[in-house]
Amino acid sequence: MDKDELGECQIRDGVIVPLSKGRPVHPLLVLEAAKDLPRPADPDLPSAFAKLADGDESAICDFFVRYGLLGFMHYVDVQEAERRGVYDPKKPGEPVRWVLTHSKNVEMILRLVAELDHPTELKKIICSMTVSESGVASVEWRAPRRGTCAVSTVSEHVGDCRSTAVTIAANALRQNLGGTQRSVSTQKTDDGWRLKTEFIPRTLLDWIYWLLADAVTAQRVRICANARCKRPFIVTHERETYCPPAWGMKGVSPCMNRDKVRRARKKRSALGLGRKGIRAKVIARRLGEDLATVRGWLRRRSFRGRRPG
Repeated sequence: MDKDELGECQIRDGVIVPLSKGRPVHPLLVLEAAKDLPRPADPDLPSAFAKLADGDESAICDFFVRYGLLGFMHYVDVQEAERRGVYDPKKPGEPVRWVLTHSKNVEMILRLVAELDHPTELKKIICSMTVSESGVASVEWRAPRRGTCAVSTVSEHVGDCRSTAVTIAANALRQNLGGTQRSVSTQKTDDGWRLKTEFIPRTLLDWIYWLLADAVTAQRVRICANARCKRPFIVTHERETYCPPAWGMKGVSPCMNRDKVRRARKKRSALGLGRKGIRAKVIARRLGEDLATVRGWLRRRSFRGRRPG
């Protein structure tokens, strides 16, 4: 199988099926063709994977065409998966159900870490995961384990929100990092020979969890500033506040562009209402914008001596 022939997929009966020239290809052949390829150098790969949690089939296919298969066949005992109804050997591919479970796990970890310094939002997340039984509160979440198709429900006692979030993120990561390999090699530089550490991922899912671990331990995760997105993403530089463009795409963040357009429309609406003598507090309430922003817009325009209230 020539690796250049790969690059299409479709979803059939809940299974992601790789295609070559329009024909189904066994996933093991795809993984074999991709094993010597360099892993995507996209630091935001975990965030891109987390966006699949919504279950949008077109987004799932776009992700697999861009990045490749996760490696289901490398991890899971096919006979066990068949017993659990997760996999049918007659329909080889990567089960959407398995993919979405890991996508939701990655999204949960990113969101918890992104909100660590925002107590109000973090409390909302922890409260949504909290259950009470016999008067004892605990936090529950669905925890996939990379080496199996099983998903278990894990409980943690509720402490303060920050410590609970950190514990959940650590546990959810730990059980999906086992078995990854790291090696040390030598590298010649202008200053002479030096040691170089290398991570050796067996599959794309290994690589996703490894990048995720690096990002969350360094707390390089933020929530997109676009109010209609609000997804967590991995920061590559300090001034970044919006989701970056998709890997390989040039230009600025689509989220930033959409937010600029939305704010420009709100500003025009605010100025129109201001000309009618409507006070800033009322405008802010109507537009769903904070009062300070609306007052700033109105101060930059003259309304015949009227002060924005």
